[in-house]
Amino acid sequence: MKKLFVCAMALAAFVSCSKDDVAQGVALDSKNKSIEITIANGNGSTRADLTGGLTAPGVADEGKTNTMASADAEDLVVLFANGDNILHRLSLAAGGTSDDDHTGIADPSVPAGMYVADKTNGSSNTYIWHNVPWQVTHIAIVRTADDDAELNTISAYKALALNESANIGRNLDEIVLFGTDDLEDMNVTHEVDGISYHYWKAVVEVKPWLARFEVNRIMCDDLGYLNIDTNTDGTPNTRTYGFDELLAKSLVWTSKAVEATEDAPALTANNYSAKYEDGKTVLGTMYGVYNPTVTDNAVQDPAKRLNYIKPANANVWSWNVADRTTFNDMTVDLEALAYDYTLDEDGKKVPLLVTGLNSAETAFVFEAGNIYQLDLTFVEGNVKDQDALCVQVEVKIADWTINTVQPVFGQNGSSTKPQQ
Repeated sequence: MKKLFVCAMALAAFVSCSKDDVAQGVALDSKNKSIEITIANGNGSTRADLTGGLTAPGVADEGKTNTMASADAEDLVVLFANGDNILHRLSLAAGGTSDDDHTGIADPSVPAGMYVADKTNGSSNTYIWHNVPWQVTHIAIVRTADDDAELNTISAYKALALNESANIGRNLDEIVLFGTDDLEDMNVTHEVDGISYHYWKAVVEVKPWLARFEVNRIMCDDLGYLNIDTNTDGTPNTRTYGFDELLAKSLVWTSKAVEATEDAPALTANNYSAKYEDGKTVLGTMYGVYNPTVTDNAVQDPAKRLNYIKPANANVWSWNVADRTTFNDMTVDLEALAYDYTLDEDGKKVPLLVTGLNSAETAFVFEAGNIYQLDLTFVEGNVKDQDALCVQVEVKIADWTINTVQPVFGQNGSSTKPQQ
């Protein structure tokens, strides 16, 4: 996903008010400023339990390999502040256009003729507002969700962008984006109608301050192949025993505690769980290729006999997590079923353990601004002999940048699926 880089430039102060200003439109006041903003790429110790979301996945932009835009310009709101205190906010929705007299802004909370949108707004990635009060020294640009409360300070918006629990299960278009900078006097002037104005500048990067982890599906690639009838006399093959169904009850992954640095606070170890679809208490059931003609347990409809599960409506299981979150492990609670023999209660319990992503030797760290996508594919051998359980998982990242990662399983296992 691509990051938004936003430049804010304050052009000098406008002056007010000669008697000729009535015919010319808005009066210019030398104690106020003009602000120009250019969007460069527009278009503790105890564990918390954080349930993610069922959301749409990150998808690379057209013509891009693994990047996507964080937001469109019209999603953004410009915050004008004196230090940390917000004095006014303006949305970029509808292009921020105004009429030829620069009076096309209606806001009863400010005096008439203040924060006046330039008539060229919306024609490019540059937006200009005139007659901005001189007290404005700080600019921030944010994107929030519709149900987020309106905040009074720049620091409060930054805290919201960093808040893992507030953003944990949000869709990509609801994650809080934030960027800010002080206005800098460029010591450059230009002249309008015989009056000189100062330019001011701020460089703002509007970006997600969290990382995103997505699990696309859970799949047992060789489910049921050990139970396929290979005897010539038509009797079931009882020399080998495999599973025919795997019920996924839950998916939980954990992070490690991270020590504080000069630039970042400490992170606690947390539990992250997959969200169930409405009305369900399990994630779903995977079915193997063995499908006896008569059984009370087997699902006969081929369209329902899938060896994988995934959320409906092309969604993914997702979590928006703090920068520097370090992967510890993942457990999929599986319950096995065989059609031609009976598993005891302990034998039914075959949890899938993922001990790492990409490499079991190197701790996997999620970095802000990246989307990590995991297709969790395993074989029966990864869930059978629990004394030696191991899984290798692959994850992808969305500038947002999209990455693919691989799982490392706790139990090694080779596939029983016949080679093509």
